[in-house]
Amino acid sequence: MEATATTIAFLFPGALGDFLCWLPALAALRRQVRAPFLVIARDSAAQLLKMDDTRVVSIDRAEIADLFHDTAEPKPATRELFRDVKQIFSWTGSSEPVVARRLTSLCDGAVAVLPFRGMRPGEHAVDYYGRCVGVRPAPALSNWLHTDDAWAEELVEQAGLKETAWLAIHAGSGSPKKNWLGFADLTRQWRRIGPVVELRGPAETAPPIGADHVVADVSLPRIAALLGRTRGYVGNDSGISHLAGAIGAPGVALFGASDPDVWSPRGKSILVTQAATMCVACEAAGICTDNLPVELVLESLHACLAA
Repeated sequence: MEATATTIAFLFPGALGDFLCWLPALAALRRQVRAPFLVIARDSAAQLLKMDDTRVVSIDRAEIADLFHDTAEPKPATRELFRDVKQIFSWTGSSEPVVARRLTSLCDGAVAVLPFRGMRPGEHAVDYYGRCVGVRPAPALSNWLHTDDAWAEELVEQAGLKETAWLAIHAGSGSPKKNWLGFADLTRQWRRIGPVVELRGPAETAPPIGADHVVADVSLPRIAALLGRTRGYVGNDSGISHLAGAIGAPGVALFGASDPDVWSPRGKSILVTQAATMCVACEAAGICTDNLPVELVLESLHACLAA
């Protein structure tokens, strides 16, 4: 899609969890505005975006790095990227005045450079990003997400998961201190009911949990499609838990010190279960089962599935 005279550009630097907290604001704006969108975001998250009249490019492009350099005029490629853009919302560069200056020089309309995480106390990230663009965030995201359904159907068939109560587990996160240490015990107990499928990303540091099947290093549209077919899901405070909530997978997101009022996955399908307290060891190594027992996680999971 070529940019037209009414294009609105969005620069968003966040990883998967942040991206899925930001997407409801973009989706709500898409419903209100007919102008084409130019979305500049991380490749890993942006591959999920399914939105008409929207061009998606990588935030890692040299043209975006050019926004942070004030030693010369913007490069021709940078000017070309923003050609005909009439409005810009950027959540990157709020601490770098040069970015606002460069964007203003590239756009003859309104430019807003906003804090990446400027939430008020107790304000959910989804609501913050909606406030940034003056919309009420869209309540559901599944229609805005690419899913590789053919791949997921084939995997479920080949793994013998059809007609079983299989549980998807993501034992990792962006930080080891967010990782619950009871996933191996949870796996052993759930296998009395059905198979367990562990989801692992390319940078996972969590130890294996003894799952029946491991799905590793696949695209986010494939993970999304798989989550849409699971009987249940359990994961940490992570981007994959946000994806589970966005796709409508029923399950539980486990929180330690993070504030669920700000970071819990949106949607009715995911129940947040938080550790009663955080000990010194938990802060460094993960969330122990003393503070978040396996029995409590199972109880929350069964309650969520029953609902």
